[in-house]
Amino acid sequence: MACDARHDNGGFHVARSGRRHFQEATPTDLSAFAEGGRSAKDLPLNRDVLMRGFAICTAPRSGSNFVSQLLSSTGQLGRPLEYFNGPGRRYFDDPNYPDDRGRQVDRILTMGATPNGIYGLKIFAHQHDWIEGEIKWTSMLPNLQFVFLRRRDTLAQAISWTRALQTGQYRHGQTPTGEAGFDGEAILARLRAITTEYAR
Repeated sequence: MACDARHDNGGFHVARSGRRHFQEATPTDLSAFAEGGRSAKDLPLNRDVLMRGFAICTAPRSGSNFVSQLLSSTGQLGRPLEYFNGPGRRYFDDPNYPDDRGRQVDRILTMGATPNGIYGLKIFAHQHDWIEGEIKWTSMLPNLQFVFLRRRDTLAQAISWTRALQTGQYRHGQTPTGEAGFDGEAILARLRAITTEYAR
């Protein structure tokens, strides 16, 4: 039942109907947001829509970057990124990205959302291990669904992960910082890690 009584929850006002004020962030808003280190409640309120979203649960080198880019390109299916990976976000796109888990949830609900209220994120099993003792993120994200993404050729995935670790090149366009070379032990270690991630 809809109700006007609202409760503050991490910067978002949540009505008992399950709706959240969705704050559509413009590029200018996001620039100020990043520079000022502010929370989602500091962004201007543009509309009120039912927020719902998804978490892509996968392992490294599964093709999740490509899938996430396709989803983002629609302008309707959120902007899934590794929002709980502070060092990665600071390296790739936001030098002021916070390590505070609550503020990272704010980013999912603003930067990770499209104007229709759909948000997205990507997470690996080991990243969940990093944060599970700090925050109950699955309870903080409204109407959350899970998408399991698995690469069929796990050997190719292990080789790709090993190469990325050797070269420091995780995306096209990154400048390699090392040389790639065959390392059977490293490939086996990555294969075991992938198997563990998928088995979680």
